[in-house]
Amino acid sequence: MWKTIKSEIIYKNKWWRIRRDRFKTKNNIQGNYEYIDTKGGVIIVPFIDEENVLLIKQYRYPNRAYSLEFPAGGIIRSSSKSAKIELKQETGYSARKINKIGEFLPYTGLSNEICHIYIATGLFKVNTTPEITEEVKNIIIPIRDVKSMLIKNKDGKAITAWIMVQEFLRKNEIK
Repeated sequence: MWKTIKSEIIYKNKWWRIRRDRFKTKNNIQGNYEYIDTKGGVIIVPFIDEENVLLIKQYRYPNRAYSLEFPAGGIIRSSSKSAKIELKQETGYSARKINKIGEFLPYTGLSNEICHIYIATGLFKVNTTPEITEEVKNIIIPIRDVKSMLIKNKDGKAITAWIMVQEFLRKNEIK
């Protein structure tokens, strides 16, 4: 186990901070480690019905390209509250039921972020105002096509979320 000797924030914004920690290993080796420190994130897998899910096509500036993904965002208050907000804000839908099915670490070695995965059912349209920098379009996809489309798109968080949803559904019924 490593020991933190000193920790400092070298940059921060609304969603995350970059930390520089001075550490010491069990072999007394010292060094610096910079990483992204977050409050976590949420990914929502919205089911339109038993045969279709809702994905979004969203412009992602770092890649200079559009990405096919599930609604997602950073945690502001709690993960369940953030999941409801992101679903509404990014898709224009709310859900009668939204259930957490698991979590995963998307960027080990780079961040301490934990992504919380939710399934949303009983969707209904609502009025919403997206964030001014978000360019988002709803895409309804048959469940049988989701895996191949996500793999082709290469978004690791969406692929992982879909694998977790499929495993959850294999063992459980959506309630």
